[in-house]
Amino acid sequence: MGATGSYSETGAVVKAEGGRLAVLLVFPNSYFVGMSNLGFHAMYSAFNSLEFVRCERAFLPEDAVRVPGPGLARPVSVESGLIPSRFHIIAFSLPFENDYPNLVRFLVASGLGASAEERSAADPLVIAGGWAVTANPEPISRFVDAVVIGEGEEVAADVAAAVFDARKKRLSKEELLEALDEIDGVYVPSLFRVEYSSVGTVAGVSHRGSKARVKRRLAGRERLVFARTCVFSDETEFGQMALIEAVRGCPRSCRFCLASYCRRPARFVAVGALVQTAGEMLRHRKTIGLVGSAVGDHPDLEETLERLLEAGCTVSLPSLRADRISEQLLMLIRKAGQRTITIAPEAGDERLRRALGKPIADDELIQVAVMAASTGFSVLKLYFIVGLPGEKEEDVDKIAELVKRMRHELRRRFGDRGGLGISLSISSLVPKAKTPFQWVGMMRPSEISRRIKQVKRQLRGQRGVYVHSDLPKWAYVQAVLSRGDRRCAKFVEALARTGMNWQATCQEVDLSPDFYAIRKRKRDEVFPWAHIDSGVSDEELWSDLNKYRSELGMVDTQVNGAG
Repeated sequence: MGATGSYSETGAVVKAEGGRLAVLLVFPNSYFVGMSNLGFHAMYSAFNSLEFVRCERAFLPEDAVRVPGPGLARPVSVESGLIPSRFHIIAFSLPFENDYPNLVRFLVASGLGASAEERSAADPLVIAGGWAVTANPEPISRFVDAVVIGEGEEVAADVAAAVFDARKKRLSKEELLEALDEIDGVYVPSLFRVEYSSVGTVAGVSHRGSKARVKRRLAGRERLVFARTCVFSDETEFGQMALIEAVRGCPRSCRFCLASYCRRPARFVAVGALVQTAGEMLRHRKTIGLVGSAVGDHPDLEETLERLLEAGCTVSLPSLRADRISEQLLMLIRKAGQRTITIAPEAGDERLRRALGKPIADDELIQVAVMAASTGFSVLKLYFIVGLPGEKEEDVDKIAELVKRMRHELRRRFGDRGGLGISLSISSLVPKAKTPFQWVGMMRPSEISRRIKQVKRQLRGQRGVYVHSDLPKWAYVQAVLSRGDRRCAKFVEALARTGMNWQATCQEVDLSPDFYAIRKRKRDEVFPWAHIDSGVSDEELWSDLNKYRSELGMVDTQVNGAG
């Protein structure tokens, strides 16, 4: 297909309306952001692969994302310009917690009730999926009728069939929700009751019937269809690439990482399948972007690159594990056309890295920089996290010390220009549900800001070094929403109403955000997401947290990252 709506794109699917279940797939952010997300492409393909389904897409206008006031023009679908109320299902893709308020904005702008109980059987069924809500769906549970827990592609056909059947049989909304509740991987919040203790923590969660937990749904290796770009557009972050998922999940267990725990087991795409898919996509884009949390751990990465090069592709890779990088691999990546290499040390201190699950020595990281320069790369990107549990002042200083050592060695070997530039990206730790850090408190944003400024100050004037960072204030908001309970719907609604003004939101909401973001949890606390299966037990997560603490010699009072 050619251009659709106001966007210049190819690959969009336009089906006739008659007799089909109409699904509006929504990414509650801009077209640029949403169409850069491979999971969104996967869900578009999954729904449209069903003959009885017509799936279209919708986004927020770019100016509404950039200047997020409370108002929003009525959204329409990209494919046919239809308003959301003309669809049977509105399916939100939610990989990021900070997009939760945009879900509310979208529903209100569509003329629909923000909360599920406001909407009738005549309104579209509202569902949500994505890894943020798979870990903890509770902060949005008031706004949606159902949540997909796990991989949406695996559940899409069952949900669509249930809604299609309910419409034919003229079932009530209550009967439809009960039918959805029977599907593995589907959570219906209205069928669960939450009780709170006198101190405000969750006392228990119970199902109206006998369901104790909602199962996470993952595709088995024999059924898994790996994601790929299905609609090509220049108006995205990766507009000049065709993206292919090379691995799903991660075989490592980095303590902070949701993908390491919630997306187990890691599943790798066979070389032949990658090369065949890339060949099919060459008519759209010459550059193939391999995507995944652990592309560097692909057992056949070098062979894959060699065969993609033979097929005439240029290749782009995401962040790689430093301990998997060799000079041969770097030469292949450089030959494939990539000029930037990315690694994620996460911490400046070896001891912290080892505790996190990244036992990589400083000398190994410096050697990667030297190899990158010698094989012709222009930029080395380094990802660091500040605010880790047990992190000390000197640990933050070691980020700058490591970079200075890299620059010194590069200048010694390659002269004053140092061979390549170094770009640091520093982010704030957000403790996530379903990871070992679900028990720890976030470091206060003011302290994280101070530590980030400390790194920037120490690297100021370093030739060829560039430092970027996130905003700890918004990391704090993410921390509230990532481990919040149902009451945090108040934050979500207020953020939507105030145009993402956090100060005004806190004045309006009668809840303490520190209770969710900063507070350290007790071992036996009942979490808001206790009834949601993640595929990994709390016993294992607690054991991994204790391994982390033991590695750092921490005592219990230090687990909130304060010292």
